[in-house]
Amino acid sequence: MVEFTQQFVEQEIQPDSNLQYPIILELLLDPQFPFNLPKLFCRTNIYDPSLADGRDFLEDAIERPWSPTILLREVITTIPVFLV
Repeated sequence: MVEFTQQFVEQEIQPDSNLQYPIILELLLDPQFPFNLPKLFCRTNIYDPSLADGRDFLEDAIERPWSPTILLREVITTIPVFLV
C-alpha cells in the first residue's frame, strides 16, 4: 500500500484542493517482478476523474511501456503527478 498525505502532495506538486486525503493506492508485485509489471489500483474514491473503478493505472502513471529497468521508487514518485 502506498499512502500520500495532503502535506506530501502539496509540497511536491501543489494540486487542486479537491483531492481527498490520504490518497491510498495499492501496488501489487508479481512474483516475476521486475520482469512482469506491477499493478496499481486506487483505493481512495476520487471522483474527478473517477479513479477507484478497478482499472490498473500503472502505464497511465508512468506514461511509457513497462521495462524491468524502471525502479519502484520511480513508479511511486510519478503517482502524485498522475493524480492531478
